[in-house]
Amino acid sequence: MELIAIPTEQTTAATNALLALVALLSGFFMSRLRYLHPWKLLVWRGVFFLLAAAAALGTLVHGLVFDPAILKLIWHPLYLCLDLLVALVFLAAAFDLWGYRVARKLMPAILIIALLAFAATVFKDNFRFFIAFEVVGMLFALSVYLWLSWKGRAGASFMTAGIILSLLAAAVQTLDFLSFNFLWRFDHNGIYHLIQIPGVLLLIKGIKDANQDRAKRLKKFAKTVSGSNRG
Repeated sequence: MELIAIPTEQTTAATNALLALVALLSGFFMSRLRYLHPWKLLVWRGVFFLLAAAAALGTLVHGLVFDPAILKLIWHPLYLCLDLLVALVFLAAAFDLWGYRVARKLMPAILIIALLAFAATVFKDNFRFFIAFEVVGMLFALSVYLWLSWKGRAGASFMTAGIILSLLAAAVQTLDFLSFNFLWRFDHNGIYHLIQIPGVLLLIKGIKDANQDRAKRLKKFAKTVSGSNRG
């Protein structure tokens, strides 16, 4: 297998690999958050593992030389991972805004929309269909967490910051002319990954804070019940 010789593709592959590692570790870290609602925990683990899979595939397509037909096939599962990821972020935000029952009812429709976005991306061979779907899904999530931040919900401000960085990264990726030199040459794809990595860390911080807040509330409720039973 031959390594690609284009400098910007090399840095894109390297930043993809770093993003994959961060996302994978984030997914495993979620298992430590014992007080999250099980459905919410499952959804966010899905987000991070899908991101890790997409970034790992991105490392391959940007870092190695493939036959064009094989390369095109590798892009398909990558697109699918990204579309499903956005759908899960939408559902996680819906859960935090409306609760489990509403989010669960929305799941089939949101997943169908994600599959339609994937089909459009593949058949039209245009990544901008995913970008459009991502922007809509992330703007919904941003609106939710801005509202929850204003309401004082634990972790919501970090979630808002993470979503903002994700949207900024998506905007940067559409600007083909962007590039800079810092030890190596980075183009718009590499810059996208460099922005997305701290976005993932901010999301983890927000989810962790929400977990701690729920833990406190559950312990307080348990003490109240215990005190009532003694009385």
